[in-house]
Amino acid sequence: MKYALTSIFILFLNLAFSQTRIGAEVLGSNGFGLSVNVEQIFPLTGNNKIGIGAGLGTMVQGEIGWLYKGGTYYYFGSWGVGADFSVLNRIGEPAKNSYSEVDLLVYPNVNYSWFLQNYQFFKLSMSMGITRHQVINPDMNPDLNHDPYWVYYPFWVGLVYGKGLKKK
Repeated sequence: MKYALTSIFILFLNLAFSQTRIGAEVLGSNGFGLSVNVEQIFPLTGNNKIGIGAGLGTMVQGEIGWLYKGGTYYYFGSWGVGADFSVLNRIGEPAKNSYSEVDLLVYPNVNYSWFLQNYQFFKLSMSMGITRHQVINPDMNPDLNHDPYWVYYPFWVGLVYGKGLKKK
């Protein structure tokens, strides 16, 4: 019980000194899509920070679908390394029976941030992308390949423009 209370105290103490960033992302862990992301930045020592983020977006390539994403990042000054994970659930159309396809995009990346006035920032990330495609309900899509498969993209770029909320 003592460790649980200590951990909760440390978590709330970190939240008091953390910063929230809200941004719009194009490409990157969205594939060919757009998303709105929220990231919580926790300071460590000096220029070291850890970020935890989540977002909601849509794909614009092929059929429209919802994109759910999350990620973790380590920052040293303006540089950062991290990994994003996005899951795409295709909305599709009933006539095409495309409700049962799911894609997972894994996006380990290196990024650099430019900080502008009024807590605004611009972030460029570079990486390879790995996608896993799977048909969940083969009865709805009998013409598709039902075996899950991975696709590798050797180079991928992501762009984020956002604003950090002021610390209280």
